[in-house]
Amino acid sequence: MKFGKEFSSQMVPEWQQAYMDYDYLKTLLKEIIRFKLRTNNAPTRGGAKNHHGGGLNRKMTLYRAFSGLVSTPGRHRRGNPHDVEEGIQLTGTTTTTSGPILVNNTADRGYETTFLMAAEEGGEYELVFFRRLDDEFNKVNKFYKEKVEEVLKEAMVLNKQMDALIAFRVKVENPEGWGWDERAVEITRLASDISTSAAAISASTPAGAKSNQLTSQVQALRSIEFYICYYGWGDFRHRQNTCNKSSVYNTFLFIVAVIPYASRLLQCLRRLFEEKNPEQGWNGLKYFLTIVAVCLRTAYSIQKGQIAWRVLAAISSAAAAIFSTYWDFIHDWGLLNRTSKNRWLRDKLLIPQKKVYFIAMILNVLLRFAWIQTILDFNFSFMHRQTMVTVVASLEIIRRGIWNFFRLENEHLNNVGKYRAFKSVPLPFNYDEDEDKDD
Repeated sequence: MKFGKEFSSQMVPEWQQAYMDYDYLKTLLKEIIRFKLRTNNAPTRGGAKNHHGGGLNRKMTLYRAFSGLVSTPGRHRRGNPHDVEEGIQLTGTTTTTSGPILVNNTADRGYETTFLMAAEEGGEYELVFFRRLDDEFNKVNKFYKEKVEEVLKEAMVLNKQMDALIAFRVKVENPEGWGWDERAVEITRLASDISTSAAAISASTPAGAKSNQLTSQVQALRSIEFYICYYGWGDFRHRQNTCNKSSVYNTFLFIVAVIPYASRLLQCLRRLFEEKNPEQGWNGLKYFLTIVAVCLRTAYSIQKGQIAWRVLAAISSAAAAIFSTYWDFIHDWGLLNRTSKNRWLRDKLLIPQKKVYFIAMILNVLLRFAWIQTILDFNFSFMHRQTMVTVVASLEIIRRGIWNFFRLENEHLNNVGKYRAFKSVPLPFNYDEDEDKDD
C-alpha cells in the first residue's frame, strides 16, 4: 500500500484538520517534476545520442528532478519509476551533498525554510512548495503542542486529586489531633470534589448517553403523574377523570416534560464553559428548541381549539425535529459524509449491508415526526386518543433503541481522538536506516 493511502486510512477523524495536506503537497511535487522533465528533454551537451544511436541513456534521478531533496545512495524503492509518491528509481550513483535549503526557527516557535536556489530556472515552483511545506509543518507542530499542554493540565488536576486522596487516607489512618468538626468538613469537601469529577467523566463518555434515555420517557413520566392524581385523589372510585381540571396537575405536566431536556441542556452548558467546545453550545441549542416545542405542545393540549397555540406548537416542533434529526445523522451517528468511501455514510461500518443504515435513517425521520398526531388531532374510529398517545410513546422508545445502536457504533469506531476508545495504529513506514546500522 502506498504511503498516501496508508496515511489517509490512519487519520483520526476528529483531528483531520490538523493533518498535513498531503495531496496538495504531492500535486506541487508533480508540477516540479513535470517542469524538470520538460527542461531536461533537450539534447545533451557534446552530441550524446540516445540508446538507439549507441549513446548513453541516463534517467533523471530524484536529485536532478527536484534540487531541494537529497538522494541517499543504496536506497531503492520498488514501483513505477516516475511515481512521485514512490520516488524516481535511481540508475546511477549520486554524490551525497548538503541540500540547498536552510531551516530556521521563527519568533513564534515555528519553522521557516529558506530555499537558496530560487533564482535558478524553475526555482519558483520549489519555492512555493517549501512555503506550503512550512505552513503544514507549523500547523502540525502547533496542534501537537496544544495537545501536550492539554495533557499536562489534566495531569496536574489528577495529581492534585491524588494528593488530596493520599492526605485524606493519612488522616483517616492517623486520626490523632484531628477533631470531629474538622474531619466532617474535610470529608464533605472531598466528597464534593469526587462527585464533581465523576459528573464530568460521566458527561464526557458514552455513559453520559444514559441521560438521553430519559428524554424518550416523557410520556411514561406523565403517566406516573396521572396515576398519582387518579388514585391519590380518589377519581377511580367514581370512574371519572378530574385531573385535567386541576391547575397543579397541569403545571406538573410542564415540569415533568421539561426536566429530562433541561438536565441535558445544563450538561451541555457546563461542558461548553469548561471545555470551551462550541459543539456543546449547538447541542444545548437542540435541547432548548425541544423544551420550547414540548411546552407549546403541552399548552395546546390544555387549550384545545385555539389556532394560535396550534400554529406555534407546529412551528416549534418542526424546527426542533429538523435540528434534532440533523444532529442524529451528522454528529451522533457520523453519517451523511459525502467524501466517505461509503457514499453518504462513513468510512468505518460494523454492518456490511449498507442499506441497513439508510433504512435506519428513514425510520428515525418517520418516528421522530410522530409528534404530528398531537397537533393535527388524528382521530381513528378503532383507537382511543389515549391509546394513540401510548402508541406514539412506544414508537419513540423504539426510535431511541435504534439511535443507541448507531450512536455506540460511531463512538466505538471513530471517537478515539478523546481517548474514549483505543486501537493500535501501525506506523506507515519502516526504519531502513536502523537496519543498515545493524548490518
